[in-house]
Amino acid sequence: MLIGVLCTEPVPPPPVVPAAPPPLTSAPPAVATAPPDAVAPAVRVDAARSQRVLRRGAVLVAVRCPGEACSASATASVALPRGRTLRLASGRREGARGQRLTLRLTLGSDARAALRRALRAGRSPRALVRVLARDAAGNRTVVKRTIRLTG
Repeated sequence: MLIGVLCTEPVPPPPVVPAAPPPLTSAPPAVATAPPDAVAPAVRVDAARSQRVLRRGAVLVAVRCPGEACSASATASVALPRGRTLRLASGRREGARGQRLTLRLTLGSDARAALRRALRAGRSPRALVRVLARDAAGNRTVVKRTIRLTG
């Protein structure tokens, strides 16, 4: 019986497991993006049904986009006797959410004279106004109004 004998052989070290190599391509972390805006802006158009355009020199239309910022423009056509049609246009106005934008569809001197002649002849010309509103994503809404033109 062997008592008190020491083992002189060295103890083998634990096996080394190699670490996983880093990925070959480092992709950026996934970022959640919002879906593109595909909803046309809601538009509120305020315009008097009858306007004294000869005195003012323009047709006035107020536009509001309550839900988001938008830009607005307007065009109008006025049918006159003898098949003549007047075309009116406004510039583009941009506004913040809920801001009131006033669009002026101005009458040139020839258009004012033609309108004055039609009113003197007893006609009641009407302007068909078409308002176009666009949001930042390019979605658009068109609203039409008919306005009676007076002196």
